[in-house]
Amino acid sequence: MASALMHPIQQRFLEDHPSRPDHYNISMLLTVQREVPVNIIRRSLQILVERHQVLRRRYPFDSESVVPVEPEHAFPLDLIHLSEGSETALQAELASKCDDAQKSLSITNGPMCRAVHFEAANGMKYLLLIVHHMAADAMAFRILLREFQIICRTLAGGGSATSSSLATDHGNYVDSLHEKINNSGSSDLKWWVSRPWSEVSQLSAGNPAGSLHVRHFQKFDTWLDESTSEHFSRFRSHAGWTSEETLLTAVAHALAEYSDTATVGIEVLRHGRVAVQPEQKVLQTVGWIGSFAPYVLEIPDSGGPTDGTVTQIRDTQARETSWGALRYLHDDPAVRARLAGFPRPEMRFNFRGNALDLSRLIAPPFAWAKNHIPVSLTPDHFQSHGLKVHADLIGGRLRTSWLYSAKRYDPEAIERLADRTYHYVRQVLGGRYI
Repeated sequence: MASALMHPIQQRFLEDHPSRPDHYNISMLLTVQREVPVNIIRRSLQILVERHQVLRRRYPFDSESVVPVEPEHAFPLDLIHLSEGSETALQAELASKCDDAQKSLSITNGPMCRAVHFEAANGMKYLLLIVHHMAADAMAFRILLREFQIICRTLAGGGSATSSSLATDHGNYVDSLHEKINNSGSSDLKWWVSRPWSEVSQLSAGNPAGSLHVRHFQKFDTWLDESTSEHFSRFRSHAGWTSEETLLTAVAHALAEYSDTATVGIEVLRHGRVAVQPEQKVLQTVGWIGSFAPYVLEIPDSGGPTDGTVTQIRDTQARETSWGALRYLHDDPAVRARLAGFPRPEMRFNFRGNALDLSRLIAPPFAWAKNHIPVSLTPDHFQSHGLKVHADLIGGRLRTSWLYSAKRYDPEAIERLADRTYHYVRQVLGGRYI
């Protein structure tokens, strides 16, 4: 059976998590509001794996390629009856069973996804949907949730659902990315090599060699108030800055201030859904195709965010998919090694916007048990970065989550960094920028 290349972000994940890659999932716990026959749910799940080959693939550790498998039993559905007891006991048992299911996936032997139907003695029914991150990012998971509900309603109404998909297949997309970077990637390579790598200094850390094990990480959230968040989400400066550009610019200036340096490095994660060929339809592609790239930004000593910073961000953004492609898909080992030799930024930034807000996505007969897409990751792993910043628009407000190694960075210093970030956001929103 033909194999397919792994997307750069998939290869990067295996590089960062070589020992425990099986437990890294995206999931959703739904409540079932009215009777939905289990056979309808089972058939709907089966149609999903027939429609999206990425859900049927396996990922050998010793290869840069993946192998598709036959769809039979590729999306198992377990049936579990919860014990009688108090509501507290019920929720504890539900959480325990969900945790067991999260640990049950295998990227080498399968399954890559799993569903669990729970029925409680009080009549409540729940449906847990789990997909390994190697098969779906947050955008892809939203697509799967939407398609699953549509298929369920169609089948329950006596209709039929097709196993075909109009979106570009994940494997075909990676093949086209591989072809493009090897045929026309030389200019992008020169640009990446020309970045001022040597001027990027390390973040100020009490212990630069401090542990990156997840048990040593701490997390806190900062929220922008409702009125300022509304301004932020609708904001366009005279130069047309987007919300993401505004926040990333603020982070970069706060980071330069924190590190007392004029050049900062930030690894930026984005959805990466940029068509390589004009005919590709990647916005509906199921798979993990996020982009990641080091943004090496020279911050002027101007006292605040500048158009110059945004110009650098846009220049990098225009080439961001080429970084991973050159690093992992280029046929020349020397090219891959050259990019691997550049220092990885200590901070990772990911602006997800409304991607985790499902308030408009889930519809009867299902409802969300929790209105977010949780990511479940084994508690025994090392983080790839000492500092991670995730930004989301939740219920109309900007939430910025800061995850950092307390063994490496001073908590008060990271909190000041977060405060200064919002200071610069407000400065931009108030029109006080250069």
